[in-house]
Amino acid sequence: MIVHLLRHGETAHNRDGKGLGRTDAPLTPVGVAQARALANRLSTEPLDLIFASPLSRAGDLARAVAEGREVAVQPRHELIEMDVGETEGLAFPEMREKYADFLKLWATDDTSVRMPGGESIDDVAARLDPFVAELKAMTDERVAVVSHNFITKLLVCKLLGLPLQPFSFEMSHDWFVNHLLPVWKPFLLGSLVTSLVAALVGYVALGLVWHLSLVLKYHRRKNTG
Repeated sequence: MIVHLLRHGETAHNRDGKGLGRTDAPLTPVGVAQARALANRLSTEPLDLIFASPLSRAGDLARAVAEGREVAVQPRHELIEMDVGETEGLAFPEMREKYADFLKLWATDDTSVRMPGGESIDDVAARLDPFVAELKAMTDERVAVVSHNFITKLLVCKLLGLPLQPFSFEMSHDWFVNHLLPVWKPFLLGSLVTSLVAALVGYVALGLVWHLSLVLKYHRRKNTG
């Protein structure tokens, strides 16, 4: 199975440095151009399924990827961005001033810490579990999953069997080299124990847009009784 994990492009919240969770913020003209660039990059990749968050910024990218294909976009509520609660729409300096104690806790490895009035990493991970199980049940399908910042990070961790801590990473080339590869390599060496073989075959960032390609093979034990 090949899974393409895609993150939407720029919104005004992203551009202006404001917290963004479930507000249905549209793409800016830059975000639209980023979506088109990523769709063009994927135009030669065969896809059997396209799943997307119900928020329009993800849906616009998903529809751009689906253009010219006989594949319908399937909205999935599990893929909606984390509920960031009272930090929604706050500029980051204001967030640091109003929620200094929360941000200290957020910077730790405690994934049970909730956004003020919102969700925790553990909450989001739990709602993603059924969707991840659905992906793991697939065999030769080629899938695109279009979502958001926290959702993409969690899908990487869950599909590759990586721990959620530390979770405050930036999905960047430096993060890939310094954080994912050191964990990923020993994980692959232990794949006979974990019953998972995974290969990260591609990574590209186009501004705020992310595209990670994962090749996954899950070994299933036969039920002998």
